[in-house]
Amino acid sequence: MSYRFRHPELHQEEDDVPRWKVVCALAVVAVVSGVLILWARAIVDERFAALRPSGVFPEQWLGPRHMVARVRQDLFTERRPDGTLLAAQRRVLESYGWVDPARGLVRIPIDAAIDLVVQGGETP
Repeated sequence: MSYRFRHPELHQEEDDVPRWKVVCALAVVAVVSGVLILWARAIVDERFAALRPSGVFPEQWLGPRHMVARVRQDLFTERRPDGTLLAAQRRVLESYGWVDPARGLVRIPIDAAIDLVVQGGETP
């Protein structure tokens, strides 16, 4: 610490840490971090090899997901033969069709629905 007033009988050194000590400390931290990262990677690779000795991921061939408790388990970017799920959902949003003919519910393109709401059309 540097004091504003110095005592004449006491020798006080300035607080100064040599740069080489700081660089060495940072180098030690970097080396220890690198060793820990490599060690963790080796543990993960060992666990992966124990769980999947063949290295094959069969779940990639399972096909589209199914309904569970009336909830579709799809991913928006999941690939399908006709394109992505997002593209299929966009085509549904941009088309006319029946949602429930028994109740008289229809589907209209989202842009047309927005225009109807803006013009004051009837909404459910």
